[in-house]
Amino acid sequence: MRYKLMSDRYFMKRFWHFQALNRVGIRNSSDYSPFGVELDGRTVSLDGYRFGFQNQEKDDEIKGEGNSINYSFRMHDPRLGKFFAIDPLSKKYPHNSPYAFSENRVIDCGELEGLEIFYAADGTFLGQVGSNTQVMVVNDKIIKMKGGIKAVQKNLGQINNATTNSEVQNQHREAGERHLAWYLKNSKNTGLTQKEFQKQAATVYGESSAYKMSKVTDDLKKEMFAIAYVHLNNKTAYGASSDKAKEFLNLTPEGRNSSEFKKLANAAIINAQTGGFDYSYGANMWDGKEQSLFPSSDNRGSTGAYELHMNTMGWSISDEHYKTWKKNVGDGFKAPQEKAAPINYGKYTNKGKIRLHSTAVYGETIFWKMK
Repeated sequence: MRYKLMSDRYFMKRFWHFQALNRVGIRNSSDYSPFGVELDGRTVSLDGYRFGFQNQEKDDEIKGEGNSINYSFRMHDPRLGKFFAIDPLSKKYPHNSPYAFSENRVIDCGELEGLEIFYAADGTFLGQVGSNTQVMVVNDKIIKMKGGIKAVQKNLGQINNATTNSEVQNQHREAGERHLAWYLKNSKNTGLTQKEFQKQAATVYGESSAYKMSKVTDDLKKEMFAIAYVHLNNKTAYGASSDKAKEFLNLTPEGRNSSEFKKLANAAIINAQTGGFDYSYGANMWDGKEQSLFPSSDNRGSTGAYELHMNTMGWSISDEHYKTWKKNVGDGFKAPQEKAAPINYGKYTNKGKIRLHSTAVYGETIFWKMK
């Protein structure tokens, strides 16, 4: 129903998504008709890629691939060019059809949900417009152009009031919509809801060395950014229930702005979700100091509290990584540089195998590529 002006045509627009791991790769390439139908023979997508027209998530289970697009509050069928539910803000726009897609302006405009959560790339929470939970990242150049973080926070607050307050006059509401469209045009979509974003950031914070640091260091940044990329590569967020993760989640987004460590956890998720550099170097697992405290002669599968991965999976650590891990852990370090799993443990059948290969070490955390 509402729309945002675009700088180029949506007709036959080609979308490319780049993933920066060890090399750049194309995740998706699609050509679309004006309302978003994927053209036959003109779409290439890797398994598991969930997004389609206008970078919205697809629901392919019922209508087939690309025929149902999730715009958070309602579903769009690109074959009909219509929504199947009314616009939640339709009372503010009585002159428009509540089912129309982008006011039927599909060449120069794109559908505007008008309800987003904004962050800066450094992890600072900038503000929320409306009640949606989609996390967007404002371009650093735009923040600088607008006068800095505080100026953008103030501006987004004004836009939120203009677009959601029923007492605001139409001309002010329309101006707010235009400004919001401009911010969206100059922002990246993380593909995460605020709930998902906060859970992942809390895990990064809880599993990092931040709890014992007095200030942010380059090593801590790389550690957090690497943990975030492991989540992207592995999809499993271990540590979400730790005390430090709960501490993170008990704060409001505004409250986390006062902690450089918590903002860094946000920044780590943003970096991973928007294709930034992968400091884990393709890792899909990590371990902390506790795994380094046992000698090669200890062949237990578990301490009772956690697995001993040198025994359940086997590992091999490069000379550089072993030297760094040993130095960073200090007293108590007993881990072997290489050990094949001596046992089959639980669901694992790894006896005699070396499954874990080191990819990076930051602080007391070692990162693994499981093979």
